[in-house]
Amino acid sequence: MKKLSLIATLILLTIVQSKAQNYLTKTGYVSFFSSTPVEDIKAQNYKVTSRINTESGDVVFSIPIQSFEFEKALMQKHFNEEMFMDSKTYPKAKFKGSIVNIDAIDLSKNGTYEVDVKGQMSIRGTEKEDFLVKATLVVTSGKIEAYSKFNVRVADFGVEMPAKKKENLAEFVEVELKLNYDPQSA
Repeated sequence: MKKLSLIATLILLTIVQSKAQNYLTKTGYVSFFSSTPVEDIKAQNYKVTSRINTESGDVVFSIPIQSFEFEKALMQKHFNEEMFMDSKTYPKAKFKGSIVNIDAIDLSKNGTYEVDVKGQMSIRGTEKEDFLVKATLVVTSGKIEAYSKFNVRVADFGVEMPAKKKENLAEFVEVELKLNYDPQSA
């Protein structure tokens, strides 16, 4: 009986511990901004799904392209069309990578941690290996807030504007992420 009790306790501790290692958000925020002399383009999306494993440092993101919201309906329409993001063919942007310096930080303790996240970014069917961004993770009361701002070269992901519209989109687009992770429940 004592062995059975010990085994049950060990299994329960393992389950509780593994739950605490995974954090999830389904309402993450991402925006992008492009500025040219012709026009500024800004869009935001509140439907980012992301998971982070605090032990391994693994990080994944999934961003539904059609969920980007623009100030002007015509911009949103053009954004989703074949010439730009082709959201019917490529409905999501994805990232799969890991925190480079995970061994140097302890995400089980409250604090602010500067991290490098490196992995594979996939946008519009084009994958870029060794995509590296800096991020700030803030741990408070068992929750993790993540923030990052970085630039993406549009041409790196197969987005080419027609010659007559080339001046409307900057070569680099500023991307901003804000995520509030909660411990993942079973």
